[in-house]
Amino acid sequence: MSEKLMMKEADIVKEFKESKNKREQIGILADQNLCTRNTIIKVLEAAGEILPEVVHAKKEKVVLPEVVKMAILNMVDELEVEICAKRMEIKKSEKDLEQLLSYIN
Repeated sequence: MSEKLMMKEADIVKEFKESKNKREQIGILADQNLCTRNTIIKVLEAAGEILPEVVHAKKEKVVLPEVVKMAILNMVDELEVEICAKRMEIKKSEKDLEQLLSYIN
């Protein structure tokens, strides 16, 4: 771990294993080590501990550069134009279908 903890990682794992309420113990260990729950979760995962499903470390949000954001927005705009065109085609096809069905009814 790159973050300095108050306890040794082995002690964190030991206390976690001995606890009855694993989810609560993660918060307690975070408080004792003056760190986040995610830091404790990462220590436990690195030690091979199986964690309750709801406590797995959250993925950190990726901050995209403005240039990438603009490229993505341009792609979204292009897709919206394509979708609009396809919807217009569908509407025309629906009208054609209705007209054809009117001949047989």
